[in-house]
Amino acid sequence: MIGSTKGFLARDWPLHLGWNNLRYILEAALFEADLMDRTLILPSFIYARSCNVAQPACAAFASQQIRSEEIGKGDYFYLPEDEQQTWRLPIGLMVDIPHLRRSHSVITVGEYLRYHNKPPTEERLDGHWDKRYLWIPASETNPVGRNLTEVTLLAKDYEPKEIVRMDALPKGPQADANVETKPIYKAIAAALSDHKTVFLDQAKEIIRSENLGHWNSEQELSDLLRRNGWSIVYTFEGVWLEMMKTVTKNSVEVAPTSHLRGLWDEYGESDADVVFFEGEIHSDTKPGGVRFSSATARSNFASMVLTSVQPMAPVRLLAELLARKMQKLNHGRQYLGAHLRRGDFVAFGWSPAKSIEDHLRLARDRLEDGRKLLDEIWRSQAPPRTVDVPNIEPDTFWNNAPPPKKDDKIFVATDENNSTALAYLRSHNVVLLSDLLEPKLRRVIGWPLLIGDVQAQVEQIVASHAGAFWGYRMSSVSGGIVNMRGARGMDPRTAIVD
Repeated sequence: MIGSTKGFLARDWPLHLGWNNLRYILEAALFEADLMDRTLILPSFIYARSCNVAQPACAAFASQQIRSEEIGKGDYFYLPEDEQQTWRLPIGLMVDIPHLRRSHSVITVGEYLRYHNKPPTEERLDGHWDKRYLWIPASETNPVGRNLTEVTLLAKDYEPKEIVRMDALPKGPQADANVETKPIYKAIAAALSDHKTVFLDQAKEIIRSENLGHWNSEQELSDLLRRNGWSIVYTFEGVWLEMMKTVTKNSVEVAPTSHLRGLWDEYGESDADVVFFEGEIHSDTKPGGVRFSSATARSNFASMVLTSVQPMAPVRLLAELLARKMQKLNHGRQYLGAHLRRGDFVAFGWSPAKSIEDHLRLARDRLEDGRKLLDEIWRSQAPPRTVDVPNIEPDTFWNNAPPPKKDDKIFVATDENNSTALAYLRSHNVVLLSDLLEPKLRRVIGWPLLIGDVQAQVEQIVASHAGAFWGYRMSSVSGGIVNMRGARGMDPRTAIVD
């Protein structure tokens, strides 16, 4: 596997983040490694955020640690020490590595170290790349040892304020001389404001309304923009601060050609043994960490997100069983699902509602819109819709299942742990994951289900099966559920995000 690629792609993994954010980084890293024909180096472990039972029970199976500076406190800094506990899990408990390796060249840091005759115990606890990993000790075939070569992309150079980071620079005509003085360039630039790009439809309207040019095809439009200093770039619809990283709705934009920087153009032909991306380059970046030079490249990335990065097989199996159980509670009808992020979101004022009562009321109001849509789809018997991603087939889970009734039970995924709040949810026709679990079902996964992060994956898949789903735009969990729904071929109209 390693020998079939040009070398390695390494990066600093911010292990203080929760799994959903780490998964988004993993998705971007997979794309970057494939782009540059390199083997991606993953962390050997992640840090779980919670234990569902008494802490010693989790510690019996997973190494328990406090979130010290050595591993990164993240957003746990405000909690008392007894609530800053974490459990170190092999990454294979969170992502299906064998499935990933069917289409991507990936190894863990521990495997990388063993491959180079070094002890896996040298792996740093915080997920950062270490220059010591480059030293290859002496062996029969390498009697004096050697240092691997490395080229580094610094975090500050990844996508500075005005730069638009691309997978590769798009092709097209060169810009005219003194292009920044040209009417088309100036007119579109005036619409940038504080943004890096302008929507393509907006750029078209600017050119038309000011009678600055005309075109008879998309290629003619692209060439016109290129000659006037702008390039068409492809990405996904953003949802404020890019916290959700959904790949289910496409977007086409234009950016100043002089602002574009291509990963392939800068690093794709490097002959270094290791290409290293330094620092945390995740916050407020587009899915994939780049904008794409073509619609095909964007589609390939979306397809990878929806099909390659999967939870381990027992998690998927258990979630499927629980989704069927949820369906039975509603007498064979589809069910509605919601994600209520509580915990730190309430503490930091990020939640759309402070009280559990208001939060549930908001979810129910929006899910009523979803229920009506499902009823409309059912009555119309219209052909099913899917996201605009190659090879996604319409969902078959709900074949011939009628839409939910107004008083049916709804499934809620939540990190709420206050007993009074949970009792309130249950008293208002809400079903929680713990209500669906029973001992024989818990054995499908076994001890990892004691860990909140593993259970959350099950919860998210059950929510992704809902006929209609409501989530909040600031939550990476909601984004993950929306992507899962896209992967299983759910109608994109039935994912409601505020």
